[in-house]
Amino acid sequence: MPPNSAAAKAGIRATTRDAQGRVRLGDVIVAMQGKKIDSTNDLYLVMEEQRLGSVVNVTVQRDGKQVQLRAVLEAVDEASG
Repeated sequence: MPPNSAAAKAGIRATTRDAQGRVRLGDVIVAMQGKKIDSTNDLYLVMEEQRLGSVVNVTVQRDGKQVQLRAVLEAVDEASG
């Protein structure tokens, strides 16, 4: 995840590898705007209902707990990722 992406700015944690190469699981989005997210398609459908610049409520599963975050929807810069 690019460090200046909307997700990173909102505090969403990406899956990474540690110095020993072990996978560190990141956050899993489980709801957006109060709607349950079970698949990538669900996420896209909720995002399509929003406008660029909108602040959305995002619920993520992190370390066995649900965490509430707020994100500002931004356009993706195709050149950077």
